[in-house]
Amino acid sequence: VLGASVTVPTPYGQVRVKIPAGSQSGRLLRIRDHGAPHLGGTGRGDLYLRLQIQVPPDADDRVRAAVQQ
Repeated sequence: VLGASVTVPTPYGQVRVKIPAGSQSGRLLRIRDHGAPHLGGTGRGDLYLRLQIQVPPDADDRVRAAVQQ
């Protein structure tokens, strides 16, 4: 709901990715220059991260009130 900053493993090491507030499950985020190498050239392509957001099913009233505000 509020966004976050998470560490994501890539083929070239760990990368810190900022997840925007209000992101929905299934959204794609692009991580530039961390994908497969270009064929016959220099540099690398982009890596895409698909969000899978899980909401706790048994959220209490305090959590619901905080999200609604």
